[in-house]
Amino acid sequence: MNESKRTILLYLYKFRENIRSYKYTISFSKICNLYDFEINFHSLRHTYATNCIMNDIDIKSLSEILEHSSVSIALDIYVHSSLEFKKAQIQKIKVPNSVAELVVLL
Repeated sequence: MNESKRTILLYLYKFRENIRSYKYTISFSKICNLYDFEINFHSLRHTYATNCIMNDIDIKSLSEILEHSSVSIALDIYVHSSLEFKKAQIQKIKVPNSVAELVVLL
C-alpha cells in the first residue's frame, strides 16, 4: 500500500465518528428540503439542550454530555427557555400567607 493511501485510511479511521455524523447531517438536510422545512441539523442540539433543562436535567451533566468546556456555554448558547417555563419557575417561589410569615422571612 502506498503512503498516500495509508495516510487517507488512517485519517478516515481516526475521524470515523465525524464522518458518520456528517452523513446524518446531509440526510437530515435532504429531508428538510423535501418538506420545505427551514431548519438545520445543529438546531436539534439546541432543542435537545433546551428540553433537558426544561425537564430538570442537571446543567453540569448536560454540559458534559454536550462536551462543553464550561457550564456557561450550555446556558448562554444552547438553552432557550419558553415563557411558560419561566412562569413555572416563578411559581416555585413561596409567597407568604400572612404578615407573620413575612416578618419571619425578613
